[in-house]
Amino acid sequence: MKNTITTILLLVTLATRLHAQEKHEPDMDAATYAKIVAVSASCIDMDLAALDTMVRVAWVHSSYGRTFSISRFAWPKASEKAGEKTFVDISGRTFSVPEAKIVAVKSFELNQALADSLKVEIGANWLDMAHNYGYFAALWFHLKGRPDLARQLFTSARSAGFDEQRIVDGLALIYYDEMLSAYTHERNYKRAARIGALLNKPVFKTYKYQKTALDLAVQLKNRPGDYQSLSLPDSASWSVIAAQQSRTERIHYLVERLCLLNCVQSGQPAWISYNDVQHAIPITELHPMEISFWDNKDSFVVINPYTELLRMRPDSKEVLELLPYLSDSSYIPTYSYHRDFFSERTLHRLRWVVNELIFDI
Repeated sequence: MKNTITTILLLVTLATRLHAQEKHEPDMDAATYAKIVAVSASCIDMDLAALDTMVRVAWVHSSYGRTFSISRFAWPKASEKAGEKTFVDISGRTFSVPEAKIVAVKSFELNQALADSLKVEIGANWLDMAHNYGYFAALWFHLKGRPDLARQLFTSARSAGFDEQRIVDGLALIYYDEMLSAYTHERNYKRAARIGALLNKPVFKTYKYQKTALDLAVQLKNRPGDYQSLSLPDSASWSVIAAQQSRTERIHYLVERLCLLNCVQSGQPAWISYNDVQHAIPITELHPMEISFWDNKDSFVVINPYTELLRMRPDSKEVLELLPYLSDSSYIPTYSYHRDFFSERTLHRLRWVVNELIFDI
């Protein structure tokens, strides 16, 4: 009952907001419009002018025994793999869908009807970052010679009052989320570093996570061996390795691999557990096989160095071996947040892990 009431309240609130937007959409003077276009263009790293037809693509997706449909507004893009269709969605993200899964692709003319549909799309997702996505579509309309429609979408993206910092922060958050996903979910260090370089643009100098993004980009360039030459063994391999080492050597072996700790928040709001199950492959490769990240029985499970260190129960002298790592400010592929539609993101550091480990011991 409580969930039903909450849903009804959200729908009423949404309807009220959309009605107010339609009836009282504020005018945007030429100077404000020009500023919004300039700020959006300086933030968006994408050749929108080269994108022609916008479509609505719908496809079927199966996950953990359930089948459901997904649809998005997007621009078609040349596909790099046979049997797939590639698109760029209105948040600037590139995604691919197997051709066999696609149900429909509807093309739209660049007109008021498309603008109205996009306004509904943006407004219907006001509880997450989607309200920032309006900047991409609005700038596209502008570059395609329809400033009248661009004004409407900029308004839907909540920029009619022109808060430059809000536009910058909103677009930066989209890129920063992509960077964190590339680092933690894909283990794609090159892509994460490329996005970090994008966030180095002067327009993002006031973004609160710019320094974190730049520091992470530098770290990733200096850590090409993560998950390759430096990796986590499975339990059988670890038993062999451990049998050949002294306790001190085992401690060093495990501590040196805490930087690979890849933990995932189980909900929102929720928390991060450094005892999470670890896998030999990225999260994005587990999903197509319908393997849960928290499943500890699949063939890709490897040891968790944090858990193994706790099992060793280091004594007070052995704990001293951990102390130097308390000054290590490098990041690990783990981040947390309160809600995904809030702007806060916390990328965890190695020294936090070591500090909690010492506390747990």
